[in-house]
Amino acid sequence: MATLYKILILCGGFALSTNLWAQSHLDPVNDSREFLDQYSYSLLTQERKCGIVVLPSFSNRYGISLSTNCDSLTLIEKRPHAVAHPDSVNIKEIPAVKVAIDSVFGKSLAEIIDVAVEKAMPTFSAGPDGVMYYFIASNDSIGATWSPSDESSNCGVLVNIVEALKDAIQTGELQNFIDDWWCSIDKLRLSFQNAPALPPFYFNKESGNTDNNQPTVEYSASSPLTDDFQFNAFMSCPADYIEDTLSGDPTPIYMDNAADSIFIDFCKALVKWREQASVSYVTVVITVNDDEKESYDVKSSGKSVYLNFTLPYDNLTIDNLLEQNNNCIFRCTLENMMPNDAVRPAPVHSAKTNEKGGKR
Repeated sequence: MATLYKILILCGGFALSTNLWAQSHLDPVNDSREFLDQYSYSLLTQERKCGIVVLPSFSNRYGISLSTNCDSLTLIEKRPHAVAHPDSVNIKEIPAVKVAIDSVFGKSLAEIIDVAVEKAMPTFSAGPDGVMYYFIASNDSIGATWSPSDESSNCGVLVNIVEALKDAIQTGELQNFIDDWWCSIDKLRLSFQNAPALPPFYFNKESGNTDNNQPTVEYSASSPLTDDFQFNAFMSCPADYIEDTLSGDPTPIYMDNAADSIFIDFCKALVKWREQASVSYVTVVITVNDDEKESYDVKSSGKSVYLNFTLPYDNLTIDNLLEQNNNCIFRCTLENMMPNDAVRPAPVHSAKTNEKGGKR
């Protein structure tokens, strides 16, 4: 157990994610320290081992501090900036609430955050009308997650714990919270530890529609800005659906996750462009459509490459995509080959020497 735990959860007015990969992991956060510190001084106690800060868009802001010895919790609540009150000048602060807890249980709350943040991987997705949760672990690293749509996922359970903890402090039913969540917290910690590894880049999966209103699954991925090799990849796939018998509107079904792995594995292979063709930036657009002509086009400009693949669903295999990617690398390498690397004709002066000297 680390000697110092600092946990901070920040909830903003953001998004509902359909990315189940992200719901099993937290996203690493490197640029939110200043924003988090801006609110910690007013919503967290000064002497604390860890804390929770919640900043919804249209409801009260609050913070939950865990004491240095992990034996008490303090709830500090304030009204939001965005809500105008007629008598806002005379509004009194909501009184802070402090409750005692078992220190062993308090340490388990801190420990689960350490494990979850340690497993954080770059997977990010967003949408309208949701909440963003930021977690700061004992080593000051930060993990984050959108309010997950799947409540049975790792991040979904973690979010439920946070919300239930705040309600328990407000209602004075903290012991009921401990009784309900003690075993769940231990199981969740193990679930974070055993979660499958995620790709080393930002990955998002969400629903979409074609021009004729047919449901699709939209994939996107991009490398972190700190990487030497940069890429952006996009893939659109048709989704299975059930048609409403009355309205005729399609209801999408997203049960097949085979395309997820294919897209992720293909993105991992894009680094070959740097290794084999000295390319620094790659943009990829993959359209899966049985109605269009199959094609695998590549265009290059300096150190940048643009790939545009169109293929039927039956050809959406990792072997096919890797083969086409390798073919494009070979084509670009030949097209960009420098003159001194190409096969050159015999110099003109050699022919004159042969004529004069009679040597061949």
